[in-house]
Amino acid sequence: MIALGSRSEAVQAGGDAGQAKQTSWSAMEVVAVSGQNSSTAHAEAAAPRSSAPWSDELTGLPNRAMLGRWLEARTGPRARPGQRIGLCSLDLDGFRQINALLGFGAGDRFLAAVATRLRAVLEPGGHLLARTGGDEFAVLVDYGDHGAGTAAAAATGNGSNGSNGTAASSGPGPGPGSSSGSGTSGDPAAPQGAEAPRRSASSRPIVERVAERVLAALRDPLRVEGRDLTVTASIGAVEALAAASAPEDLLRAADLALYWAKGEGRDRWTLFDAERAGADVARYRLAADLPAAVESGQFYCEYQPIVSLSDGAVTGVEALVRWRHPRFGIVPPDRFISLAEDSGLIVELGRRILSEACQAAATWPDAPGQPAPPVSVNVAVRQCRDPRLMGHVLSALAESGLAPQRLRLEITESALLPGDDAAQATLRALADKGVAIAVDDFGTGYSNLSHLRRLPVHILKIDGTFVAGLASAGAVGAAAGAAGTTGPCGADEQIIATVTALGHALGLTVTAEGVETAGQLETVRRLGVDTGQGWLFSRALPAAGILDLLARGAPLAA
Repeated sequence: MIALGSRSEAVQAGGDAGQAKQTSWSAMEVVAVSGQNSSTAHAEAAAPRSSAPWSDELTGLPNRAMLGRWLEARTGPRARPGQRIGLCSLDLDGFRQINALLGFGAGDRFLAAVATRLRAVLEPGGHLLARTGGDEFAVLVDYGDHGAGTAAAAATGNGSNGSNGTAASSGPGPGPGSSSGSGTSGDPAAPQGAEAPRRSASSRPIVERVAERVLAALRDPLRVEGRDLTVTASIGAVEALAAASAPEDLLRAADLALYWAKGEGRDRWTLFDAERAGADVARYRLAADLPAAVESGQFYCEYQPIVSLSDGAVTGVEALVRWRHPRFGIVPPDRFISLAEDSGLIVELGRRILSEACQAAATWPDAPGQPAPPVSVNVAVRQCRDPRLMGHVLSALAESGLAPQRLRLEITESALLPGDDAAQATLRALADKGVAIAVDDFGTGYSNLSHLRRLPVHILKIDGTFVAGLASAGAVGAAAGAAGTTGPCGADEQIIATVTALGHALGLTVTAEGVETAGQLETVRRLGVDTGQGWLFSRALPAAGILDLLARGAPLAA
C-alpha cells in the first residue's frame, strides 16, 4: 500500500536565503516508487539527492521524472479500487519579466522561494510537489481514503478567498473552475472518469480546493534580494479514477487544462473537461487537414438569396463556403474559418471562393423586370490586410466577366478598427471601381461609428442573434397593441430599430440576417428593415438551385 504524505524532508538553505539545495526522500517513498528493497532504499534515502536523476537541483524538489514514478505507483493496476487521483499543472504568469529585469540569478532565487512557500501550503495536507521544468510545477493531490473527494475539504484547510473559484471559471460549467465543452465527442486519450465532477454547496473535489490554495498563496509578495516580488499563476487540474488512468494521460490532461487557464486570463485554475478536450482534438485534426483541402479543392459554395421585404424580389445572393471533408462529411464554416485565419490559409481560400462565386454569378439570368442580382462574398480581416486583395478581386472579375457593380464584399466590424489604413485604402479603391461594401454581423463587434461614416460602406447586415430574439414578436406586439402603446418592444427590437435608423441616416441599405419565422419577418418589416435573409425565404442552395429560383422569378415570402 502506498501512503501519500509519508515522506520526510531535510532541506538545507544555501548561501542565498530561501534557496533549497538538498532534499532526501524517506525509504517508504523510494520503495513505493522504485520497487527497490528496503536496505537499498534506506541507503539512497540517506544520500544527498541534489545530483540524483529524480531531484531538481535548484529547488530540491522532485523533478518530472520522479513525478512520473509517483503517478505510475498510484494509477492503473497499482491503484486501490474506487480511488480517485488529482493532478495540478502549475505555471507562473509573467516569470520571464523577473528574469529579464533582474537577471537569471534573481529568477532562480525567486523560484526557490516559490518552492518553499508551496511546500508550506501543500505538505500539511499530504500533497506532493514537484518542479517539472522552468517556471512549471506539479502537485499530486492526496485523496487519502476519500475516493471521489467528497466531504474531504478538511484535508486542505479552509481554502482561499471565494473569489478565486469564481475568477477561475472557464465557462458555464457546473460550478467554479469547471470548463464547458463545445464538441460532440470526448478525447479518446482522456483519463477515464475525468469529467467535471458534480458539486454541492458543502462538497467540492479536493483538487479544486488545492488549486485555490496555491493561487492564494502565490498572490502574496515574495522577498528576494531585498525586493518584494509578486507573481500569479495559472493552474490546470484533472481528477480521475486512478485505476482507469495512465500517467501520460493525466499529465496531458493537466497540461491541456493549464493551456485553457492561460488563454482565459491567467491567475486562475481550470478543470479538465473531456468534452472540451475532444473538441480541441477535432479542431487540431481539421487544422492539420486544411492545407491539403485548400489545394485539392475540397471547399465549395452554396448560395442563399437576399430578399426585398417590400415585394419579395431577390436583390442579392450570398456565397456561403462549405468543406466537403473526405472523413467528416460536410463541415460548416464556423468550424474551419477561424482555423484558416489563424494559419493564414484564409487568403488563398478566400481567393478561390471569390473566383468561384464570381463565376457562378456571371451565369445568373436577369429576372423579369430587374437585372441579375449581385453576389456577396465574405472577406476576412486578414484578407483585408493582405496587399494582394485588390489583385484577387480584379482577377476574379476579369476571369468571370462579372461587372464590379454585381459584387459585394462583406467585412466584419473588426475591419473598421482604427489603424488599418492599408486595408481601408484597399476597400476605398474597390468601392471606387463599383464594388459594394457590406458590414456583416453588425452590432456584435467593435462598432466605430466614425469609420462607418467615412468608409465606403453601402450595406449594414444586422446579426441573426438579434433577429432570433424576435421569436415571440407576435405575442409581444399583440400585448403592446392591447396596452395602446406603439414602437419597438424588447431589447432586440430596440437594437434592430436603432441600427436601422442609423443605417438609413447614413444612406445605407439595412439587411436582417437569420429570418426564420413569419413573426420575425413581420417585425423587421415593421421596423423599416430593407432586405432579409434566412430560411424563411430559402435555405442555401447549390449554384443550379439559384439558377432555377431566378428563372422562376416568383417573390419569396412577400
